Order: sequence, then C-alpha cells, then structure tokens
Amino acid sequence: MFLLWDFTMHTQSNLTTMNEKAESDSTKVILHFDVDAFYAQCEEIRDPSLRSKPLGITQKFIVVTCNYPARQSGVAKLTTINEALKKCPELVLVNGEDLTPYREMSRKLYDVLSEAGPAEKLGMDEVWVDVTHRCRRLPPVPSQATVATWHGHVHRAADAVKSE
Repeated sequence: MFLLWDFTMHTQSNLTTMNEKAESDSTKVILHFDVDAFYAQCEEIRDPSLRSKPLGITQKFIVVTCNYPARQSGVAKLTTINEALKKCPELVLVNGEDLTPYREMSRKLYDVLSEAGPAEKLGMDEVWVDVTHRCRRLPPVPSQATVATWHGHVHRAADAVKSE
C-alpha cells in the first residue's frame, strides 16, 4: 500500500514551516509503506513453515496480531488468547513479548527503503520515503501516452490543518 503526498508533515513543530514550503513547492512525492501483520510476517520469515498455518503473535493474554490464514478463521488482532483458540483451535501461538527480532526486521526494512531517498519511520512497521528527486529525473510523459493508474491518496498542502 502506498500514499502519495505532496508535502511532508511529521511533527507538530515543523507544521508551519512545512506549510510555507508546500505553498511554494507542492510537487513532493512521498511514498508510504505500512507492513500489514508485521510481527506475524517477521515470524514467518524466521520460520517459513508458519506461512501456511494460522499464526497469532501473543503478548500477555492477547493476540496482538495474526496472519491471513488466522484472519480467515475469524481471529482478529487484540483478541484474547482463549477467544482466538475457540475460533481457530489449530492457531499456532508465538510469544511476541521479546521485541528484539521485530526491531531488527524494522531496521532492515528502513535500511532498504531509505536507499530510495530520505526516509522517516513511525513505529516498527511504517516508513515514509521522499522520492521527489527520483521523480524529477524521469523523462516527461508524451501527451499521447497512456498513463498507468495507481491506488492511494493525494494529500495537498492547501488541505492541511494549520497550527495556531
């Protein structure tokens, strides 16, 4: 999934500066990457045999996230372990209280994506990458060319909420 933004606004302190900059240059291209079921995908990478099984990642007494096979069985994130096992008795549970492997995978994800341009993280599974410089180097699209469609959102500086 990606979102296309025409300006960046990541902290309250730079909101005014970013709005002023966006008014003069609203051609920024920012890609947003949000990894779905991040902890579950990390465990599937660590143990590929889990990929085809319903998988839930637990912390304390809840399933904090689960993979798609578990979701198809009715398990949802933030479900109690007992409730999840009632919905899906074959659910494989992995203790996710040690965040070390998830932090390592998050760092690897950030390292790869930041090669494309300046990047910012939010939590462990979201990264925004400014690819404006790459887009500006692209050749112009001929007027008769068919332009591919994309799915996402366009956020404009004029629509931003300004800080008082």
